This record gives sequence, C-alpha cells and structure tokens, in this order.
Amino acid sequence: MFCSVKKYNTKDDIVYRFYLCERKRDKETGKIKCSDKLIISIPYDYMIDTHMLKAIRRAITRKCKEKGFDKDIYNDIVYDKFTNIRYDLLDLERKKQQEEAERRYKEEYQYQEYFNSFCSGNTTTNYTEEEKGYLKKIYRAAAAKLHPDIIKDDGAGMQFLNKLKEEWSI
Repeated sequence: MFCSVKKYNTKDDIVYRFYLCERKRDKETGKIKCSDKLIISIPYDYMIDTHMLKAIRRAITRKCKEKGFDKDIYNDIVYDKFTNIRYDLLDLERKKQQEEAERRYKEEYQYQEYFNSFCSGNTTTNYTEEEKGYLKKIYRAAAAKLHPDIIKDDGAGMQFLNKLKEEWSI
C-alpha cells in the first residue's frame, strides 16, 4: 500500500488529491488489480497555510477512519506524504518571496541611484582610471590658466573649473 498524490489545476486554484493505493496481482489472470481510494483533496493555499495544519491533520485522520484504514497507515503513509509535499511547496514559496525581495531591492536601488544623480548633483562617472588621469591633466592645465591670481579676476572661471572637477569625480 502506498500514497499517491495528483495535482489538478482547477479554474480558481491548484488542488492536491491524496489517494491510498493498493496493487495486487490476480493469481488467475496474472493482471495487476488497482484499488485507489481518494482520501482528501487539499487546495494549494491550505497546503502552505500554517494555521490550517491541525485542521488538515484531523481531516486526514477522519477520512482514513471512514475508509477503514488504521492509524499506522495514516501516520506512515498519508501524513508523511502530505508533510513532504508541504515542505517542498514551502521551499518554493520562500524562494519566490526571496526573488521578489531581491527584485524590489534592485529596483529601489536603481531608482535611488537615478534619483541621486539628478537631485543631489552627484553624478556617477563612467570614466576609466586612464581617462581620469587625462581629466586630471586637463584640470591642472586649465587651473594654471584660470587661477584668479594669474588672470586678476573675480574667480568665476576657476569656480566653473572646480564644478567640472566635481562632476568628473577627480
């Protein structure tokens, strides 16, 4: 005797049907005779709901007694199969939730980066180290030409150059 579980997709939900199955070979014909008895049907939402666990256990026990099976069969076969499937479903749910949380985190991070690049004035640079070296040389050359002590002005050119330096992140 063994427990078989069949998964059915209904219009509204997924339902798991638990069957107690017995296979015997007919001595006269040599053919295998099957006797599958439906014990219980459990919707997917109930399978993963912790609050439904006691009610499901009682329902499985009651159904096994109604079908004339003893308690050992219930404990060893049906409830073990139920818990195995339930744990697999809970693992899948946890993975889905973790993937969803990671996806939300990435979206929020990308939005925050995008927002910060416009609002705070800090832009992320895509310059390589070599390009940053060139920018530093350009800055030094321009700073030597635009320094207020050299050109004797109010320093507007140097202020603009310092703004560029911040944008370049050098």
